[in-house]
Amino acid sequence: MGRYQQQAYQLILGDAKEAFNLSSEAAKLRDRYGRNHFGQSCLLARRLVEHGVPFITVNMGGWDTHKDNFNVLRNRLCPPMDQGFAALLEDLDERGLLDSTIVVWMGEFGRTPRVDNDAPWFGGRGHYCRAFSAVVAGGGFQRGQVV
Repeated sequence: MGRYQQQAYQLILGDAKEAFNLSSEAAKLRDRYGRNHFGQSCLLARRLVEHGVPFITVNMGGWDTHKDNFNVLRNRLCPPMDQGFAALLEDLDERGLLDSTIVVWMGEFGRTPRVDNDAPWFGGRGHYCRAFSAVVAGGGFQRGQVV
């Protein structure tokens, strides 16, 4: 454990430390990712890839939309996720890093296929472990496939 902790400190305080300085990026690029927590985290992920970090997790919590599902997705969750995720994939591709980087986007379980419009859910969806969605990009995988 001590060796891994030392490696983590060396990464954060050593060469990769510069990756955390997002202010060194052009304003236009930062805007492309979205000036929000998730977008800037995706930009940081790209910078960490450039610095050789082998595994990066970007988390965007708040997807447990049991109530008012579609309004929450349309107005709060999807816009920053769509912008940040698309910018990450495009930026990695433009820099020649996408083929050597696997990007996985997923949640921890699926949602019921049926919307519950009754109170107290008013358009929400429940947990559903029988169906699950994930996006896998880069890493040399053939593009444009749906499985």
